[in-house]
Amino acid sequence: MRSGIIVLTYFIFLSLFVNSQTPEIDSLRNLINTTKVDTVKINSLNELANKLIRVDLQNAMDTANLSIELAVNSDYPKGLAGAYKIKGILFYYFGQTDSSFYYSYLALELYKENGYLIDAAKTYNNIGIFKKNNGDLQEAIDSYFKAIEILENTNDKATLISVYINVSTAFRYIGNFQRALESNFKALEILDKYETKTASDSLQTAHIYKTIANIYTDQKNYKLAEINYFKALEIYELLNSQTDIGDIYLNLGYLEFGDTTNIENISILWYNYEIKLKKSILDSLRILKAKNYTLKSLDYYENKNKITTAYINLSEIYIELKNYDSAEYYTNEVQKLSLETGDKRSLAMSYTTFGVIYFKKKLYNKSIEYLQIALDTTNSIGDINIFLGVTENLFKSYKRIGNYEKALEMHELFKEANDSIFNTNNERSLTQVSMSYEFEKEQEQSELKHQEEIKRQKLIRNFSFAILLLVIAMLIFVFNSLRTKKRKNEELQKKNAEILQQKEEIETQRDEIEAQKEQIEIQSKEIEKQRDIAIKRGDEIEYQKREIDASIRYAQRIQFAILPTTKPLKKYFNDNFVFFKPRDVVSGDFYWIAEKNNKIIVVAADCTGHGVPGAFMSMLGISLFNQIISEAIDIQSDYVLNKIREMIMSSLKQGLDKIESIKDGMDLSLIVYSPETSEIQFSGAYNSMYIVKNKDIEALTVKETRLFSDKNKKLYEIKADRMPIGVFIIETDNFSKNSIKVDKGDKIYLFSDGYPDLYNRKDKAKFTTKRFKELLIETSDLKMSEQEKRLNQKFEEWCGGYKQIDDIIVIGLEI
Repeated sequence: MRSGIIVLTYFIFLSLFVNSQTPEIDSLRNLINTTKVDTVKINSLNELANKLIRVDLQNAMDTANLSIELAVNSDYPKGLAGAYKIKGILFYYFGQTDSSFYYSYLALELYKENGYLIDAAKTYNNIGIFKKNNGDLQEAIDSYFKAIEILENTNDKATLISVYINVSTAFRYIGNFQRALESNFKALEILDKYETKTASDSLQTAHIYKTIANIYTDQKNYKLAEINYFKALEIYELLNSQTDIGDIYLNLGYLEFGDTTNIENISILWYNYEIKLKKSILDSLRILKAKNYTLKSLDYYENKNKITTAYINLSEIYIELKNYDSAEYYTNEVQKLSLETGDKRSLAMSYTTFGVIYFKKKLYNKSIEYLQIALDTTNSIGDINIFLGVTENLFKSYKRIGNYEKALEMHELFKEANDSIFNTNNERSLTQVSMSYEFEKEQEQSELKHQEEIKRQKLIRNFSFAILLLVIAMLIFVFNSLRTKKRKNEELQKKNAEILQQKEEIETQRDEIEAQKEQIEIQSKEIEKQRDIAIKRGDEIEYQKREIDASIRYAQRIQFAILPTTKPLKKYFNDNFVFFKPRDVVSGDFYWIAEKNNKIIVVAADCTGHGVPGAFMSMLGISLFNQIISEAIDIQSDYVLNKIREMIMSSLKQGLDKIESIKDGMDLSLIVYSPETSEIQFSGAYNSMYIVKNKDIEALTVKETRLFSDKNKKLYEIKADRMPIGVFIIETDNFSKNSIKVDKGDKIYLFSDGYPDLYNRKDKAKFTTKRFKELLIETSDLKMSEQEKRLNQKFEEWCGGYKQIDDIIVIGLEI
């Protein structure tokens, strides 16, 4: 009776919002209305909810809730799990990811408990899709492989193929192109085993070939990309799949430009309207071939957005061909279609293209007119890639007409936007610097080995030559001796013994002199060769030194470029200074500053090592801090330290089993300051924080504090946790959070151990922490800029002209 009331209520409700639906929906409603079997009603409600997802999300949710109520009353776990799975999908569409995962995992547990393994695998697949789109790529991959593990022991090959395609996309997003290709090849292998293939199977095969081509394009392997595009094209043409054929021709056009773009990421291709093509593809035949492919794609497109994309590409091609009339024609078409479809992004791109065309025609004022409209449109949609192209071209146009003030304004806008993109790509830059360093190091070692081999071969050659000369000399000596003996025997009969004896002595002396002369000449030549080798070797060493110095200077420019600006400090604090002195050209110490949710985060960090190794660690640290703060919702100091320790250990592949061999990491102090609450959160890894106050400290939650006072000033040391950022024997302990109320005029100091460890070579003594505290209290009444000068003065006095032994960072902040 209860289930009947539920279904009746459902149909009263359903009739209010579904007046005319598809025949499938009508058929399901009739079945739910007529059947007396609860399980059939529940399955039909779930199927109807699935259909309504494409029509009305809220009505689909209401239908799923009715199915859940009926399934609970009927004790039907499979139907209940199915309804939970649909709610997980719906909550994802609503943007409520926590609820989406909650209901998906409820469905998963019910399926597993009751032995519905294929349904469990499909739910794992859904969770993987949610995780991937949410940015949790490794968790997505784990979910996909759990689905694969189940499906490989079933006959549901269609779902298995779909999961392999999904996991390939996740691998592609994290840059593991080899695993992405392997997953696609696995899907193709399963499809090839089908005895009979449906049109849907063939279409899926073509999609896989297109995905493989996209991956090869990402890897810049354009030859293999082209081969796989043509494999996909052959199938699409057999199936007469018009839009897919158009996509292939559009992608082939991209390949002719030697670009890595494909249909799936068109949105980031055309932001720079001054395309700088590689020299190898700047010949007209390649550009014309790209044009022909793009024109051919239009024969298959009916969708206005696809046509707009092709027109954009054609306008760019004609600009490269300097056919500005044709470029203007296609840009007009882009503008018309954008206004029809309401596509503001394409509209902004059309105005930008007009600006580029008129710039090429040297109509600079007209170029500025269109580019300014493009800038206004771009600001309304917030597309940073188009914004970069617009501001760069406005800078060039204003510069051409002599309006240097506006040109500077556009350049500053471009630089600010470009710097924000640079920060997101910082980890990639770090990897490229590391690879460049290793490559140069290998080149140097290879060159040294090569020179050693040349030297060894020369020694062998010279030694062999010397032996040959010795043998020849011996043969000559033997021959002369035999000849002399024969002559003596002949002359014994004619001359007396005395004359023969004198003659023999003279000849013997002559032979010895000649032999000595030859030996001296050989030694002279060998000395000259060794001198030439030494000179050449010295030149090579000098060249290698210059190359290494240049590489390190370049690394210094990169490190200083990624250090954050100190401008936010002026916004949140009354006064400040950053005293930063690397020991070498590049530094293992660094500072980091960020603001979020009306709070500012300040870090002073000391990485393992100095010079280039320390700089690598500092760049990794800055990149990970940027990632953590951008992803975090509520900024807490202990959370940030726990998170960066986890990411450092993951990046360096550290673990307790490797604690004796890998101890890289960093010590640091971090504060989170909220002006609204006048509260500072502090967490530290070995490095403490100092606060100088005129009164007693008001601590909300502080783990350990030490007081150091001098006259009316009090310096409080807020102790850090005794563990680093990196692998540690007690790495499972969380970092503590200290909360302190601060007042106007309080001064905060964050620092590494570089300043307290300053070494006076004359007195053979360290500066010490005690002297450092006394110096801070003594100078705390000065302005921050003056206090920084006193720190530098004391630094130079203590070092006495000798090189410092460690990198130094000291940050001073006045509330």
